[in-house]
Amino acid sequence: MRVYVVRSARLLMVILFLCSILRAQDVMIVVNKNFPISRITETQLRDIFIGVRSQFDKGTRAVPVLLKGGPAHEVFLHRHIGDTPDEFRTRWRRAVFTGQGSMPGSSAPKPL
Repeated sequence: MRVYVVRSARLLMVILFLCSILRAQDVMIVVNKNFPISRITETQLRDIFIGVRSQFDKGTRAVPVLLKGGPAHEVFLHRHIGDTPDEFRTRWRRAVFTGQGSMPGSSAPKPL
C-alpha cells in the first residue's frame, strides 16, 4: 500500500509539473501584415485549423500554418484545438485520405 501511495504522489507531481509548463507557454497567432484582422474567436481559429473553415468572415482565404513540433506547437494544439499532436495529425491524415482536405503547412521555429 505504501509503494502505491508513493508512486501516486510521484505521478501527481509529474502531472502538476507538466501542467505548469503548458500554462507558462505563451502562443502568438500571426496573420499576414496586409490582412486587416484584429480579432478572431476561438471557434473561428479552431475551425480554420481543423479544416471546417477555409475563409475569414469577409471571404479572404485562410491558410493555416503550424510550427514543426516543439513546446509552442503542443501548447497551441492543446489550448486552441483541443488535440494532442498525434490526434491532430490523425485528423488531417484522414481528411487527406478521403479527399476532404490537405495538410496545413508547417514551418520551423525561427530564433528571435
